[in-house]
Amino acid sequence: MNLTADDITTSSVLLNWTKPNGQSSRYRVEYENKNVTTENTSIKISDLISGAQYTFKVFAVSADHVTEGRSIQISLYTKPNVIGNVMVSEVTTLSVFLSWNEPIGNRSFFKLKWTDKTNEKTKETSNTSHHITDLTAGVNYTFCITAVAADNSTEGGAIYISQYTKPDVIMNLTADITPSSVSLNWTKPNGQSSHYRVEYEDKNVTTENTSIKINDLISGAQYTFKVFAVSADHVTEGRSIQISLYTKPNVIGNVMVSEVTTLSVFLSWNEPVGNRSFFKVKWTDKTKETSNTSHNITDLIPGVNYTFCITAVAADNSTEGGAICISQYTKPNVIGNLIVSEVTTLSVFLSWNEPIGNRSFFKVKWTDKTNVTSNTSHNITDLIPGVNYTFYITAVAADNSTEGGAICISQYTKPDVIMNLTADDITTSSVSLNWTKPISQSSRYRVEYEDKNVTTENTSIQINDLISGAQYTFKVFAVSADHVTEGRSIQISLYTKPNVIRNLIVSEVTTLSVSLSWNEPIGNRYFFKVKWTDKTKETSNTSHNITDLTAGVSYTFCITAVAADHSTEGDSICISQYTSM
Repeated sequence: MNLTADDITTSSVLLNWTKPNGQSSRYRVEYENKNVTTENTSIKISDLISGAQYTFKVFAVSADHVTEGRSIQISLYTKPNVIGNVMVSEVTTLSVFLSWNEPIGNRSFFKLKWTDKTNEKTKETSNTSHHITDLTAGVNYTFCITAVAADNSTEGGAIYISQYTKPDVIMNLTADITPSSVSLNWTKPNGQSSHYRVEYEDKNVTTENTSIKINDLISGAQYTFKVFAVSADHVTEGRSIQISLYTKPNVIGNVMVSEVTTLSVFLSWNEPVGNRSFFKVKWTDKTKETSNTSHNITDLIPGVNYTFCITAVAADNSTEGGAICISQYTKPNVIGNLIVSEVTTLSVFLSWNEPIGNRSFFKVKWTDKTNVTSNTSHNITDLIPGVNYTFYITAVAADNSTEGGAICISQYTKPDVIMNLTADDITTSSVSLNWTKPISQSSRYRVEYEDKNVTTENTSIQINDLISGAQYTFKVFAVSADHVTEGRSIQISLYTKPNVIRNLIVSEVTTLSVSLSWNEPIGNRYFFKVKWTDKTKETSNTSHNITDLTAGVSYTFCITAVAADHSTEGDSICISQYTSM
């Protein structure tokens, strides 16, 4: 009566029962083809097969050890053995693949239970492996595997294994770059994670934050950063997200402008510390690339201020370091068509055409003086008469220092006027001119009269081959050493002496008169003066009747040709004659 099975293990069963009414001597237990006897109301059956089904029949036996009552039986399964060598072979963010060895003995199927300490799920399988899906990334799961007997209820001992699913990948990985550091930022992954591992080159760094600054990098170098989300076991990692980048190249050093022309600027600089692929040179709206540490920039406009910015660029052709800029004016162009238009003894007026391109103002230099002007003309004063000056005109840019090429012109100031011009030794055919040299400098003198010019280096000159009795105007100019530039003239007007008359004769003589006649002198005359004793008569004729004389007296008559100025007289020709008695 009341046959029960207790303490069912993988290899044994403890049977218990209640003794029957009446008498009995002992008990026989029959299972499979075995028999065991006991005088007790319980018995432990060992050496059973795990997970196997057994039917135990218990008989009460009389004291003759032969006579038996009707049996009471019980059917049961021993517990299956525990599985062996459970392993996790494939772990993803959402699944875990488990495999194990068959337990010793029998089993019908396996029960798999897993929990994340919040929820618990169960699956059954007849295989020795199972792919568990629909998990949460980065979570620690405890998996419990139990072999179940064919009665679908008798379970063996459980084997437990804990495993984190892989964390999900991080999201939105970005980088802020400097020449020696990179600041990485990302968004935490879906699911759970404990911290992050950043891998680059042969280095690893970890952080619990969603950002990290990596220092001590080489400027202009390429780096690949891989960021893994790591589970709380510090072992299980999700798939990495990586970013490849170049650190910014360092700034260049010691940029210099070494050659400046009207159309070009030559730049040179030192290599930046670290790596670089090439340099970008930018100005206005133009960009040039070069792998050298110098560059000649051409096709510029004269006299313009340019700002040149030089940037080192990494090998990805896009990552640029900080720019170093330098400003420089191109040289203004040379002026055009420089001319001297007004020259005096003390000043020179210069004018010129604007240079091509830009300029701010002009420098006008001569001897040890400099003037500036914004005009294309300039009157230079306070010069010395008769001096050769070389004037240099230079266009200057708006920085007040960058100058274009100089265009020069040489010019003598006009000499000053001569002084104290006199005419001496006036004869019928010549004049001696004398003067005092002018203040300051002169090289020689030009004497102009009628359509003739004569020059001399002296302060006197004799002019010959003149016409007697003729009026002449002599202009005397001081001439500079260029034999071209002349000062203002001083002039003198005069008449040469008329020539002497010819063939003076007495044609009629009376007691009171004498008639004279003569031939015209060679050259010019205006009238004649007839002089005798203390009397003078003027006539324009070549004869004259002199009256009111005294009879029997000897008279000397002198005839002189007079020029048109009424004062310049030629030499006199005289004749003596007695009046009649």
